[in-house]
Amino acid sequence: MRLSELWGPCVVFIALSGVGVNGQGFTDTYITSIVSPEFPWPYPSDIQRQWQIQTDVDQMIIIFINYLDIEHPWDTLTLTHSAAHDTSLTRIPLVSGNLTSLCLPGGLTTISFCTDLVQERGGFSLDIRFYDANVTGQLFDDAFKCASGIETIRNEARCDGIVDCHDFSDEVDCGACDPDSFQCRGSAICILPSRQCDGWSDCPLSDDEEQCDTLKCPEGYSCGESSYNDRHGPVPSACSGPQWNPFWVNGTEPWFGQSLQNVAPKATLLNLNGLPVMELNISMFDGMRNLHTLDISSCQLERLPPGVFRKLSRLWKIVAINNSLTYLENGTFTGLVNLRLLYLDYNLIMRLDEGCFTDLGRLFFIDLGYNQLSEIRPGTFKDCSSMERLVMPKNHIESVNSSVFEGIEKHLKIVSFRDNPLHSIAPGTFDGLTRLDDLHIMSTTTKRIQLFPEIFQGLENLLALVVYDSRFCCIAPERASCVERVPSHPLFTCRKTFLQNLIIKIFMWILGISALLGNAFVILMRLRWKETTSAGSIQSIFITNLAFADFLMGTYMIILATMDLYIGDSYFWEGRAEEWRSSIVCQIAGFITFLSSEASVFLLTLLTVDRFICIIFPFSTYHITVAKARILTGCIWVFSFLLGLVSILVNYLNPDAYSLSDVCIGLPLIRKSVDLYAELDENTQSRYDVANFNTVASSTVSTWEFSIAVFLGINLISFIVIFLSYIAIFFRVRYVRGQVGRKGKAANEIKMALKLLFIVGTDFFCWMPIIILGILIEANVITISSNVYAWLVVFILPINSSINPYLYTIINEPTTTPHRESKK
Repeated sequence: MRLSELWGPCVVFIALSGVGVNGQGFTDTYITSIVSPEFPWPYPSDIQRQWQIQTDVDQMIIIFINYLDIEHPWDTLTLTHSAAHDTSLTRIPLVSGNLTSLCLPGGLTTISFCTDLVQERGGFSLDIRFYDANVTGQLFDDAFKCASGIETIRNEARCDGIVDCHDFSDEVDCGACDPDSFQCRGSAICILPSRQCDGWSDCPLSDDEEQCDTLKCPEGYSCGESSYNDRHGPVPSACSGPQWNPFWVNGTEPWFGQSLQNVAPKATLLNLNGLPVMELNISMFDGMRNLHTLDISSCQLERLPPGVFRKLSRLWKIVAINNSLTYLENGTFTGLVNLRLLYLDYNLIMRLDEGCFTDLGRLFFIDLGYNQLSEIRPGTFKDCSSMERLVMPKNHIESVNSSVFEGIEKHLKIVSFRDNPLHSIAPGTFDGLTRLDDLHIMSTTTKRIQLFPEIFQGLENLLALVVYDSRFCCIAPERASCVERVPSHPLFTCRKTFLQNLIIKIFMWILGISALLGNAFVILMRLRWKETTSAGSIQSIFITNLAFADFLMGTYMIILATMDLYIGDSYFWEGRAEEWRSSIVCQIAGFITFLSSEASVFLLTLLTVDRFICIIFPFSTYHITVAKARILTGCIWVFSFLLGLVSILVNYLNPDAYSLSDVCIGLPLIRKSVDLYAELDENTQSRYDVANFNTVASSTVSTWEFSIAVFLGINLISFIVIFLSYIAIFFRVRYVRGQVGRKGKAANEIKMALKLLFIVGTDFFCWMPIIILGILIEANVITISSNVYAWLVVFILPINSSINPYLYTIINEPTTTPHRESKK
């Protein structure tokens, strides 16, 4: 019978076949291959297999060792035999490639194999055959038979300093020990120096594994065994035994280029953190074949020479943080076939050469954060076929090409480009990343990343998208949770243009054109009309100035409508929102609408006060004359112009005005987030045990104190004056109608007031909803969405500018009866 075991990190193959001797023995038998499933992260710490063979008492089991090359203490191949005629057990660890055969009487034989899944050695191959007890004497010529009578080894393995017989008999009576050899306590057995402190007992009393913290610790270091709490550190496996502890080596004194060749071979942790190593010798780690974790952080390293890790095939984790590495060369990590974790953050890495990650086929995680990488070449990580986590925060990466993930698509689960000046992600970049769970795209540049509808194509299983730019959340895959690391813009929406929708776009053109043509006509007509009375002249002055203010509002609407067409979808896909809000055109549009709205409010107030005085106090000497009307309207325009200039200056000093409004006017209808603090991202913490923090606001405060003072202060006072004045006028109307009917001087004044009421009323009902909402919002009673904000600013506020020209025609008839003498 032939038993062979070929093993690796993912596949176990077992085959049994029978081989007859002299025409007698087993009939040929085969067992098909057994393939283990793919192991999830973290890989299981070990795999154990066991096979049992039962034979009769008149048979002998001969096990020929064709090939035996396993790694102890990490892997073990153990034979346990119970003879048929007694109950005693014989336990034989098979550790030596010099072993040629074992001869066992009939009974129960158990072969147990344990591996930690690191493919360090070649495995084993055994021939198991059954013979009659009388024919075995001729099978062991040209071999040394151990004292136990069970094992035979190659003759050349006798007295070679390597224990091959489980009873140590091959190293007994070999003469005096060499000066470099280690002599086992209480015996004349000598073993090679490389066998001392290698994690496997080679002496009968296991004294070769004692005092390793002093006998096998380089000068200037501290060594010892203790539990290792780091979750990525070495853990005991069933092969090494539950009492196994990692052997650590800590550098404690300034580095003088000491050799590490004398360190205990079983060392698994080497800590050089903080030592000024500066340069790594290519053979520096050759004697540390069992090294699991290497910490070379803050060692002032400028280079990792290719081949320096070539013999560290068991190395699992490298921490090379806070050095001065500038690039990674081709072959830098050659030999690290089992490396899983690679920390290279806080260096000066500017370049990753092709082939720098050769041999890292089992790499699980790489951290390249806080370096100076400006680009990632296509196929850079293609050798890291098992990589699941790739993080590159705080670099200078401006663009991501479509081949950056070539070769690592199948396993990649986390990608982080946090805090890079990204402005371009090529189409198709994420195609094939079907297992990606978390994607971090957080650009620090003021130039927004250009998006396209298919940017997330291929991310079928994305669970979390972490961003600064809220636009990504609008096109994120449906099942993905979009996490905004910082609070989004108060008026952000997923609209593709800054004008809300098609209805607003159409009405913006209709109202704008109507305001321009209607008010231009009124102005021309008023300038051509020659009033013959002082009342008519005063009225004409007010109406003309109101028409000009409404003309400016029409200009504002046409500017917005035109720029909406010009910018189009690039507002969203190219991220031009900030560019638009801070543009000169938006500043001019904001100034125009501010000037128009405030001039209108003040002119309406002046017009209402004039009607109030004329009706309530018809015989007063303090009426507004034509000259006073011109002076007052001039003052209104100057004051409104100054307010508009102040609004622009305030925006430069504190960009909370137009920068918070796509329609270029900062109405006090929103509140901004304040008292920002870092909040733990519980989703990332629970899934990956990694602490990430989001910036959140604990409260909000009023925005644009200047606009609050103007719109909720001055304008509110103006409309209160208007409201109270017209209440008084209506009471006066009722009185006049009862006393003098609809004749005489008072009746004419009332008629004019009623006509002007249409103009004042439309402005009043456009402004008052905004004022009331502003008061409620700033009192933190309600909040409105950005959609409602857009409707109020674009549709409600300027509509009176389009209606007023048609209302002006109601009072466009000549005044035939003067109400007072003109005082020019």
